[in-house]
Amino acid sequence: MDVCAPGHMTRILDAIDRRLAEGRFVYVHCWGGVGRTGTVVGCWLVRQGHDGDDALRQVQRYFNTMHKVRVLRRHPEGSPQTDAQRDMVRTWHHHENGKGREEVDA
Repeated sequence: MDVCAPGHMTRILDAIDRRLAEGRFVYVHCWGGVGRTGTVVGCWLVRQGHDGDDALRQVQRYFNTMHKVRVLRRHPEGSPQTDAQRDMVRTWHHHENGKGREEVDA
């Protein structure tokens, strides 16, 4: 899976926000910890007010601090991993601002 449907991402971000509002910790991870993880964190950063490119730079900084040298070698393209995932982060503000809202309910 490259990217999820916008409605699914909205539900993921809502769940993260609820847990944080409760004072709980949130751990975001996918099978490899690279593509989908970076996409979720990037979209969440956009929700918090970052623009898409700034969110991608921040996710890359987080990714670069990981102590998993083997992951960095396997995924030199960084996080998020694919163009489609990076595009989702870059355009997430449209979904947060109500544009494309019909997709959110999908």
